[in-house]
Amino acid sequence: MSEKKIRGGSLIARALKDKGIQHVFTLSGGFCNPALEGFMECQMEVINCPHEQIAGHIADGHTRITRKPAVCLVGPEGFANAVPSMMEAWGERSPVIFITGSSSLKRQGSGGFKEIDDVSIAAPLTKYSASITDGTRIREFVDKAYRIATNGYPGAVHLSLPVDTKVIVGPTIAVLCRQPVKKNNVNKLKNIFFIPFRINTYF
Repeated sequence: MSEKKIRGGSLIARALKDKGIQHVFTLSGGFCNPALEGFMECQMEVINCPHEQIAGHIADGHTRITRKPAVCLVGPEGFANAVPSMMEAWGERSPVIFITGSSSLKRQGSGGFKEIDDVSIAAPLTKYSASITDGTRIREFVDKAYRIATNGYPGAVHLSLPVDTKVIVGPTIAVLCRQPVKKNNVNKLKNIFFIPFRINTYF
């Protein structure tokens, strides 16, 4: 029997949903797509925004209003755009969980595709900033980030998810969302791409 492969994005979605997180704000595409697929599998609300900075600020505002952490998901090229919203969340003690899809660990330090040292940049702007270097430890990193974000003085945290950790092989299939994707959620996935235009009318 061949081993089944699953995306690290599905694992991170399951870990976040188990913490009660329901909303993800993003600018979809590229490095974000594996995680977005996982969020939709877990039937989490994905709100597509016209810009990464807007995604970060809306995630921050949503977190403050609901008093529940929200996720801001960005790619490596959009990480710099999300930095102002990260700083705002840090200053207002808002426990937003920023997640960056980043370039390959194997090419780290050698000018890999869209390589950026997002962990170091985010470190002074968050309570915790780390790269998930082992896909089998995704839940461990998420648990730690959530605990730090919500305990004591709340504040933003940052996790970097390299391409290397986006496909996991073996028995970790057990932690995937077991719920079938509902037809309504498939329609929701199609409709999120119209949300930026409605949001954009307010700017």
